Amino acid sequence: MSELNLRTTKMAKERLQSLSRQTDRETRASQIVAGSFLLGVGLGVLLHKRRHRREFLGQTVLITGGSRGLGLEMVQEFSERGAQVVFCARTADEVTRAEQLLHQQGFSNAKGMVADIGRPNGPSQLIAQITREVGPIDILVNNAGQIQVAPFVDTEEEAFHRCLDLFLYGPLRLSREVLPAMMASGGGSIVNITSVGGQVPAPHLVPYNCGKAALVALSEGMSVEMDRYGIHVMTVVPGLMRTGSHRNAMFGGRRAEEYAWFRGAALHPVLAQCAKSAARSVVDGVAAKRRTLSLGWEAKWGPFLHAFFPEMSHRITSAVEKLLPDAGAAPPLKMGEMVAQEAPPLGALMDKLERRALEMHQSARFSVVSTSDGGYPEA
Repeated sequence: MSELNLRTTKMAKERLQSLSRQTDRETRASQIVAGSFLLGVGLGVLLHKRRHRREFLGQTVLITGGSRGLGLEMVQEFSERGAQVVFCARTADEVTRAEQLLHQQGFSNAKGMVADIGRPNGPSQLIAQITREVGPIDILVNNAGQIQVAPFVDTEEEAFHRCLDLFLYGPLRLSREVLPAMMASGGGSIVNITSVGGQVPAPHLVPYNCGKAALVALSEGMSVEMDRYGIHVMTVVPGLMRTGSHRNAMFGGRRAEEYAWFRGAALHPVLAQCAKSAARSVVDGVAAKRRTLSLGWEAKWGPFLHAFFPEMSHRITSAVEKLLPDAGAAPPLKMGEMVAQEAPPLGALMDKLERRALEMHQSARFSVVSTSDGGYPEA
């Protein structure tokens, strides 16, 4: 009996050792497969990044309103992918500050110029300077603008002219300046940054909505007609973004209250999207030759709801408007900084998001710019 037990124990040990060796072999095989998979993924990401870094090599990109916010993020994204980027802003101070920041970050292929595209001769002067100093433009990104927040009855007619100058006539004139060279070369891209406000009536932003709606119509019309010439025109429809734009917006009516609600919405992590990821999506869209691009859930679902369920859309936006301040019959504020000084804290998280947005996107500008000369403060 004892000898039988010894044989049984010996056989069991041998069996266990065999199973252990088999398990070790399977484990090593699994580790090799997993390692190979991770190595392949890593190489794929590396090749993807290298391809992206060179996909715009040798091309010149003009981005209007590129000194902060989404424009600044697009300057960085195009630069990372090899393009020679020219951006413009309305004041020399903003251009200098943005250039210094970009050069500190290693974007030596980004050049800033001073231009006011809201003036009739601003676009032609800008394009002439770029052509003379840099060369012909391959990609035009119409991004410049401003935000005006006020109830409709407190909004002066001048606000509508200002928005149309920046959102419609500025991009129109710039496009007409660059199109002859693009048509002659048989290629090029024009990107128009519109807004969901141009498709869905955002309350207390009527002049802004009108300007963006006009830009949507211009962009989509150009896209159809430029196809035959091999020119790609993309209409970008973003929702709110966390860029600190509330610090440079213009406010009318009950200005402090208007600033408070807009500030909260422009910083909210659910309502406002990350500008860096939005810029990456825009540049990806240019590379892929997309015709339309919606950024953020409001831009993706808002127009759908408004088109197919207009009565429901009206009830929702009307209910939202009733939560906003009443008309105040006050003259519009030139810039947002006066109200910003009176704004109460929003809480630890929102205050942190605001500080991050202002630091990242160069939005903390506090100088009041007079508009008596016909110039327009930038958003």
